[in-house]
Amino acid sequence: MAGCVLIDTKQPDICDDWINRWLFLYFINLFGYLIDNYLSVLNSQLSRAEHSIVGRSISKNNNKMTREDETRFRYIEHPSDVGFEAYGTTLEELFVNAALAMYSFMTDVDAIEATEERAVTVQAEDLYSLMFDWLDELLFLFESESLVMKRFDISVNESEFSIQGTCLGGTFDPERHDAGIIIKAVTYNMMEVKRNEQWHARVVLDV
Repeated sequence: MAGCVLIDTKQPDICDDWINRWLFLYFINLFGYLIDNYLSVLNSQLSRAEHSIVGRSISKNNNKMTREDETRFRYIEHPSDVGFEAYGTTLEELFVNAALAMYSFMTDVDAIEATEERAVTVQAEDLYSLMFDWLDELLFLFESESLVMKRFDISVNESEFSIQGTCLGGTFDPERHDAGIIIKAVTYNMMEVKRNEQWHARVVLDV
């Protein structure tokens, strides 16, 4: 019909548009929730696997321990890290045995060739921090030069909380030496340094 104007009376369905937006946001949130759950389960499985590996390494180390080692130190259990107790009739013996205990987590110390010597000086505020700084210094030698020390000629001053002396050891080569647990840091967690019938120390190491 001439002169007629067609008008589209169809209006957008506001309700449908709102439902579509709601469904979109719902599925986005659901997807995020499923991803979070998946990552949580994955992290849990990785943590259990890591603890299992650490446990097997400790068990392997325990099997390698000689009667002489058992009089020097022993490994202790920890829910997330590793630890040891060291013993000595003197402070020098105590600190040497603590060093050997830490290195024994990392490799077979007896297999390391003693070809490198380093002078060591440590000064601290008390016996706890002296033990921490001593092990931290030896860990630094491993991280910076791949050195594992196995023989020690040190003097510990109990009143001044200091250590002076030399350490003899060699370079760790993963192609020739057993690779154990990677020690990230020394900690103060559960640390003890005390004397009863003999000197005794307990140290936890972050892995």
